Amino acid sequence: MSRPISLEAEHPAPVIIDGQQLLTIPQAGDFLQVNDYTVRRMISRGELKAVKFGRNIRIKTTDLLKALKPVTNATDYLGGGAHVA
Repeated sequence: MSRPISLEAEHPAPVIIDGQQLLTIPQAGDFLQVNDYTVRRMISRGELKAVKFGRNIRIKTTDLLKALKPVTNATDYLGGGAHVA
């Protein structure tokens, strides 16, 4: 799951500190192929660690990968509440 992070013109270049790449919320959304709001929700629910300095929020790529949860059965895939025949 290591595809290159999008560095499109509308997103600033990623910041690297101590060998850790820090992504903006839009970059994290691009990486996960989800909406920026989903990334913000994950942060607010404590599912994804983020750091803030000033008005900037950044997410370490290692924390992004840690937040991913494996799907182990159909119940996980269907959201837990659905009946699986």
